[in-house]
Amino acid sequence: MNDATKEAFQVHFGDASGESEDVNKAKSALNLFQSFQTLLTLNHYSVDEMTKAELYQSGSLYVNETISTPASHERITRFKEGELMKGGVMERLYVKALSDGEHQLLHTIGLCLLYRHESALFLLDEPETHLNPDWRASYISTLRAALEADEGTRNVMREVLLTSHSPFIISDCRKENVLVFTKDPLTREVTWGTPDFETFGASATLITNEIFDRAETIGDFANDELKKFESLAGQAGQNPLAIAKQLDRTLGDSIEKTLAISRILSGSKES
Repeated sequence: MNDATKEAFQVHFGDASGESEDVNKAKSALNLFQSFQTLLTLNHYSVDEMTKAELYQSGSLYVNETISTPASHERITRFKEGELMKGGVMERLYVKALSDGEHQLLHTIGLCLLYRHESALFLLDEPETHLNPDWRASYISTLRAALEADEGTRNVMREVLLTSHSPFIISDCRKENVLVFTKDPLTREVTWGTPDFETFGASATLITNEIFDRAETIGDFANDELKKFESLAGQAGQNPLAIAKQLDRTLGDSIEKTLAISRILSGSKES
């Protein structure tokens, strides 16, 4: 891949719109992407007619398991090798070596970049699932930057519908843009509505408590251990001060530990 190759791709896949150079390059990349997608779709022609008929008539949710992946030499089109180029990194970055989170980020943000000059509706189903906390916290900023890459993207009609279980994602969204879905445990009826507090800039703890109905900031196993210390401190003949010190050494810092120690010591004073 060199400058001549890039120029050739722009000539054959370019879509001169008479707009900015950024728009022309973006449409060239989109045309190339769609051409690759078309070539990959040709692999389905190798599927036998009986399997196709079964697939079309099936009411199963697992129809993707009906068609097996053909061997590489049987495919009409395949990608033999894929590499990424990253500024400041000299060694080869193979696509197959990326983690699930890296694949997911490149896939969602890459599609947004490809279609940033097109009127589109983006449906993102928990795009932060495999991302680390740092990437989750910056995901909305990254998404906005991808969709508003240059001046030509600012007036394009686009909407994003995004589902998430991450308080970091919700903290970057205005209250009026957030819908909370709740399922009744008895009737199984699903209702929805906007939060009754401003989510934009709200802390992860508040969002976890108010939206996901999770008051604790620690895991269940650690919380159970904490309760054991409190229960032990309430038994006759125990030394609450010693138990509080042991609790402090056993568990890391959290609001739950601080409150538990306070309750243990308060109980010892009352007794």
